[in-house]
Amino acid sequence: MMGRHAEAAAARRSVALNPGDAIAVMNCAIILGDQLQTDEAIACFEQALAIRPDLPAAHFGLAEALLSRGEFARGWQEYEWRFRPPDVGRLMPPTDKPQWNGAPMGDGTLMLIADQGFGDAI
Repeated sequence: MMGRHAEAAAARRSVALNPGDAIAVMNCAIILGDQLQTDEAIACFEQALAIRPDLPAAHFGLAEALLSRGEFARGWQEYEWRFRPPDVGRLMPPTDKPQWNGAPMGDGTLMLIADQGFGDAI
């Protein structure tokens, strides 16, 4: 976040010392993504998920990397993990209605939610 990517690259040493640490591998992926090394970032996110398939932040990071590369089908699938991190507040208001899956709709109402903030809605 501070733009000190060379220093952050030390995360690779952490991964080399403990390649089974999914968090260290994911952090390395984040650093690579910040440096626009998308292919390498994707490989690291996938490595982290091979270690811990239930790691929401790695799925979300993978989603962003895939979407930036234009891999929309897989990217949007991974993007759904944004709803799963335990430390993130509910993005969707409580409802007894199903979430729309993109299928054609009959008559009815579709409620749109700006789950990424007001900037996307404007």
